[in-house]
Amino acid sequence: MNWQFPIDDAKLPLPLDESGLIGKGTRRYCYHFPDMPRLCIKIPKVNRHGKVQQRREVKYYQSLSRRGVPTNLITNYHGSLQTSLGKGYVYDAVRDADGSISRSLAKYTESDPARYPEYIKVLDAIENYLFDHLVIVYDLNAYNILCRQNDQGNLEPFIIDGVGDIVAIPVLNLSKNLVRQKIRRRWLRFINRMTQKHDWMSEYSFIH
Repeated sequence: MNWQFPIDDAKLPLPLDESGLIGKGTRRYCYHFPDMPRLCIKIPKVNRHGKVQQRREVKYYQSLSRRGVPTNLITNYHGSLQTSLGKGYVYDAVRDADGSISRSLAKYTESDPARYPEYIKVLDAIENYLFDHLVIVYDLNAYNILCRQNDQGNLEPFIIDGVGDIVAIPVLNLSKNLVRQKIRRRWLRFINRMTQKHDWMSEYSFIH
């Protein structure tokens, strides 16, 4: 969480423009980190919702760090810095072995359904991670899951957005059983949406 950016303060605010835009969600924009392909910068949209989401997400990442939760299936958060577009928050960028930005699970399933056995493995890996480490994701959807294609051509999933909870005072999260119930509800909603879109989801089996 105290990762030091190898940039001189004199180069701040870090210049960003539309040419570096990777994508945009409902509440944040995502940009390439100039000259650092392994990182990206998220900029909350200029509204209350974007800033609130970012603040809660940072707090949740801090709680994961205190619990010693591995971040091998979520993009690591490295800290913040000033950019020409406002305050930016730095995360790992998910790239394939060839250096290109990884595609989402949604794009894979839409363009190449024949690879569904790999998609089921992706879902199994995410399900195990969330339940084993009690990680809450408030916005589980196939666009927020990137699939990194490694040197062997296998897909490695990463949750890139929606990590954490949307409640201001997460009292319920103090109970492991209540956290599991919350994770299960959200996971089943996600799986139900996937099942409505893809016939091959009949091959998927809920583990937990």
